[in-house]
Amino acid sequence: MKKAIEELNRKGILIKNNICEYIKSDETKVVDNKLYYKTVSEGLVLLINNKKKLHMTLDSFGTMLDLSRGAVFKLSYIKELIYKQALMGVNQIWLYIEDVYELDGYPTFGYMRGRYTKDELKAIIEYAEIFEIEIVPSIQVLGHHGQFLRWPNSSPYKDQSQVLIVEEEKTYALIKKMIEWAKSNFKTNKIHVGMDETFGLGFGAFYKKNGYKDPMEIFTNHLNIVNEMALKEGFKEVMIWSDMFFRFLSPIEYYYDSNIVLDDKLVSRIPENVTLVYWDYYNHNDKIVSSMLKNHVDTKRKTVFASGTWVWTRFSYDKYQTDRTAKMHLKETLKTSVKDFILTQWMDDGAYADHKTSLLGVYEISCDLYFGGIANKKVFKEITNDDYNIAINKTKINETIMSQVGLLWDDPLLAIYLNNFTGNSYEEIEQHIVKQNEILKNLSLKKTPFEFLIMKINLLKLETRKTLLESYENKELNEGLIKTYQEIIKLVRKLNAYYQEMWYGRYKTFGLEVVQSRLGTQIIRFEEMIYIVKNYQKGDIIDVLEEKAIKDQYLSLKYNDIAFSVKPF
Repeated sequence: MKKAIEELNRKGILIKNNICEYIKSDETKVVDNKLYYKTVSEGLVLLINNKKKLHMTLDSFGTMLDLSRGAVFKLSYIKELIYKQALMGVNQIWLYIEDVYELDGYPTFGYMRGRYTKDELKAIIEYAEIFEIEIVPSIQVLGHHGQFLRWPNSSPYKDQSQVLIVEEEKTYALIKKMIEWAKSNFKTNKIHVGMDETFGLGFGAFYKKNGYKDPMEIFTNHLNIVNEMALKEGFKEVMIWSDMFFRFLSPIEYYYDSNIVLDDKLVSRIPENVTLVYWDYYNHNDKIVSSMLKNHVDTKRKTVFASGTWVWTRFSYDKYQTDRTAKMHLKETLKTSVKDFILTQWMDDGAYADHKTSLLGVYEISCDLYFGGIANKKVFKEITNDDYNIAINKTKINETIMSQVGLLWDDPLLAIYLNNFTGNSYEEIEQHIVKQNEILKNLSLKKTPFEFLIMKINLLKLETRKTLLESYENKELNEGLIKTYQEIIKLVRKLNAYYQEMWYGRYKTFGLEVVQSRLGTQIIRFEEMIYIVKNYQKGDIIDVLEEKAIKDQYLSLKYNDIAFSVKPF
């Protein structure tokens, strides 16, 4: 505890107290100027909040850092997250690393991805030990290997584009290397081996070689082999995402089907040391969540609930979505025998979010856990050095009908995403302009530059789209559009400058090209809009604007699904 407080002092976080002695205990309280603490993080929560006693029924309250979607966090940023989250009561952090680590003998594994070295991992784990935070490797031993399998020399390991082929010596030699790597670099006896979303398992190269085999049988056989490998290496607890057990039994591969029960025959195929990680970031119906928790607990296998502080498919942390899901998930978890609760922080589709904004979510869930949901603005400021009200304002950009992500990636001429809400009608765009302006009033280039730039760019995209449709209907393109297009280009360049500063400050170089290529495309396409307006002659037809827009369909927010008229990748 003393080392943790000394380290926080070095970081400028001064915890004022009159504690004369720190004593490890099975509860956390202050008695006669002595701090009795269950965990270092729990003791820190008590001290920074100036409390006399804390009670937490969970064994672990943790987060999961997604290091596999492009943004590979620098050592300095991970250390910052460790000490700040420790002050929020976090005592476990999972590092989600699909291929972002070094595997001897596999040169394309993690190639050009910013993979972690042994020295970096050692430094992370040693720093976390100051705060008694357990660092857990979260790898993948079946699905989610698209990055590795993209390379031609990886074809012998491929069943599907994302899924490793099973029942092959080469595959198990690879997985053995993964597990050996985890054991040699981490001090925990836990390993998360993934195995979620293994869609098409057994129906690719495996099927061509072996014919049909029941996917559930393939899956459970593979789990048992991997589990034996992990036990042999010295791991005691093997965690696995639980969705495929449910998906295989569902006629539509649906995870949250409350009619599905994992029967005794299936459960007997799940080793007793395997922990089922029930992941749920979407359900806000407590009956569904309660039913899913019961289904997991009834297996008599240890269960972890993995919810999330929503920062994926968003530019900034989404408080609304987290409040309606994770807060209820925690409440339902505390009603059960489940003692482990994790907040995932996925970075889907290019890691374009300002990850640091997710600290607000971790803090507020921590307040739910320890203080009945009562946040302390002063304490938040002490921990994060961010103003609580400003942090709340940043989340407001997620409270529009249309996603800011969808709007920014949307092509200014095609407008596939915008059309889905407004069709060809310029009148329908007005309500979205009003809402955009309303939120912008509480943002500024000085205090919230990232959110301000995104909202401002998207506001101008909405306004110019409205003007474009209206003037085209009147067969005369408004040349005033050119000036606004030029302004958008300048703002996009400013947004790129912000990304450069943020990225190089927190992450390794790799992955920035994904975001920059998207911003660069916006610049080129707005230059194209200037060309179109300048060269438009009365009576001309712009065929894109002639096509009847399709509304109200489900559209993914993934860039490749909305940015182009064709699927180029």
